[in-house]
Amino acid sequence: MQDYCKNCGAPIRGKGKFCHECGRPIEQNSCCENCGAEISPNEKYCQKCGHKHKSAISSIPQTDSKNKTIIFILIAVVAVLAVAVILASGVLTPDVPLVTEDFGVFTMLIPEGSNFVETSSIPSYGFGGYVGMENAGDYSDEVFSIMVSTIRGGTHPSEVSLDRQEGDITVYKSNQGKTVYYIERDIGEYEFTVIGNDDETIIRMLNSVIIAD
Repeated sequence: MQDYCKNCGAPIRGKGKFCHECGRPIEQNSCCENCGAEISPNEKYCQKCGHKHKSAISSIPQTDSKNKTIIFILIAVVAVLAVAVILASGVLTPDVPLVTEDFGVFTMLIPEGSNFVETSSIPSYGFGGYVGMENAGDYSDEVFSIMVSTIRGGTHPSEVSLDRQEGDITVYKSNQGKTVYYIERDIGEYEFTVIGNDDETIIRMLNSVIIAD
């Protein structure tokens, strides 16, 4: 049976892949694997026996694995950028690692690698005493000072104002435009004050204080 080009109608010579008249690719018909009847490329089922043509099965679009890889890479990049933005904004701040330090009169969690050195003190003369320590080690921005006093009724610096109350912990914050916290907690006869820019870490520290017997 003579086949003709579906584009220009010219007779197809031999088994060429292109029409010798218009140059368009020739759509070759195939035979049904079940009954041998001729099947055109666009037919999914044999018109004679109803058998499903194998080429129709293989022509089902398959997801390109390369495209999948590209999509996964793009998703990963977007996720990394999103986490970086969140961390930079301070919404998710990694916890500062804390270790227990024995100060003699009390124990307290302090940032790992920190080194609190006594810089000022007032001996107790029957009305109370005071010790001030500054962090000369790691995380000195997060927590840069610890003060312990038995003198009550002191005033707060004018550059801080009340931020919030969390149980027995009072949080003051700098009103000078810098993120600096001045956080207090009374435990027994002692008043603890810790200063730094990481309020969550400071609160964890104050909640860990244990007064020695």
